[in-house]
Parts: sequence; structure tokens; C-alpha cells
Amino acid sequence: MNTTASAAIAHHRENGDEQALSQHLLNVSSLTREFSEKVGIGPAGELIGLLHDLGKYSADFQNYLRSAVGLLEQDLDESYVDPQKARGKIDHSTAGAQTIWRKFEEGAGSVERIVGEILAICVASHHSGLIDCLNAEGEDLMSRRMKKPDALSHHNEVSKRVEREILGTIQRLLDSQELVSSVRRIVLRSAAPPHGCPIRCRTSRRNRASCGTSSPAAEGGSDTSSDRGAALHELFSAGGLYAPDERTQAWRAGLRYAERCAGPKGRLNCAHC
Repeated sequence: MNTTASAAIAHHRENGDEQALSQHLLNVSSLTREFSEKVGIGPAGELIGLLHDLGKYSADFQNYLRSAVGLLEQDLDESYVDPQKARGKIDHSTAGAQTIWRKFEEGAGSVERIVGEILAICVASHHSGLIDCLNAEGEDLMSRRMKKPDALSHHNEVSKRVEREILGTIQRLLDSQELVSSVRRIVLRSAAPPHGCPIRCRTSRRNRASCGTSSPAAEGGSDTSSDRGAALHELFSAGGLYAPDERTQAWRAGLRYAERCAGPKGRLNCAHC
């Protein structure tokens, strides 16, 4: 990706002070790395921090922000946009997620692809809360989001606007083996062995029977996991293939288990749900 200097801003205070977008990304990445190092995934935290607001480098978002804080005037500036109409309509989270996705989804091994998905979801979800990767009909929403046209995600545009220092750090982290290995380690610690009820019910014996399991985890009711976790455990351990259709199958299986674990009034009785 080619880069050029940018005067992009992240925040404009009422007293007139401005925070450069580059400084915002560096500050956030420093904090997210510090927090993430506590669980052994410092590189992942730093990468997510650098990428979370990458889309704010787009001209559309900068025009919106500058119009909203009065730096652009409706009668004087051609770039002015109505901030009320533009609010919430300019995507600034997909570009960073796509940066991770495109690195790991094609031509990478199964482990790298799973790590890429996990980190891309974090970036894409940083305002909305954890997004749905699959809907009730089994449609792969995550892949569709990551294939969002550049005209809407601004990925190519912002990749040319981001400062060289930040771009270099992003590339270094994406190429780092520690990024993949550290996330792999934490997933293996949290993923359940592929046996018993993948969602591990915290339910009564009656509901466990409806789920068709008598696993030790269900009996104890203290551990939580998901079918996704079991699938991850198998894939990470065996290094098996992980194509999009396999991803969809894993998520569909999770939905089926959730339905089977539903209580009398349709409420889900699993800790995961």
C-alpha cells in the first residue's frame, strides 16, 4: 500500500483543540497492547488498536467530522455535508477489519484464517457490539461484510492516506508469527474438547436430557463453551482445512444445539447463549 501524509483528525474539542487521527490510533494501540499482554496476546491488542478507526482516514468521514464541529461551513466549503443526515452512515470500522481479513483469508493456513476471523470481528464490532457472523437461516454475514465494496468501506482510499509509521507497524504485526501463535494459544486454552454438549448446558437434569448429553461439564455446570469452540479446538489441533462452507457448517451446528437446549418457553438455558 502506498501512503501519503494526512491531516486527518480524530477529535475536535469545544475549546478548539484537535487530536490527530494518527495520535489517536497510536494512543489506543498502546493501551490495547498493555491490556492484551495480561492474557498473552499483546501483538493482537496492538494491531486491533491501530486498525479500529482506520476508516476515519476517508474523505467522506473527514468531511463529515469537520462539518459536524464547524470546521467546514455550509455556504463556503464545497466539501461540507449535513452532519445530521450523515451521522452513522459512513462506515469507518470495516476497512480495518478488511485489512486483517485480506491478509489471512486467502493463501493462509487454517490456523491463520481462524486468527484472522477472530481479530477482524473485534475491529468490525468495536461500536456495534459483537456482530452476528451467521444469521438464523445460516447465511454467512461475516464474509459478506468483509467483501463490502470499496466505495462503501473506503479500504483502498484509507490505505493510501494512513501515515507511513502506522502502516509499517500494521504490516509488521500482520507478518509476525507471534500474532498468530499467541492467539492460537489462548483459543486452545478456552476451547473445549470436542465431546459432550458443545454449548455445555448450565441447566437442570431434565434440560440436559433434552440436549442429549451427560458430559462432565454439563454435570458440573461451571464451564462454558460453544460448538464454535469445539470446532476451533479440532481445527487448531489437527491443522485441518477450514473452507467457508466448513465455517458455515460449524455455526449451523451451534444453532442446532442452541435450539435443542431451549427451555420450556423458548428461552435458551445455555451459558453460551
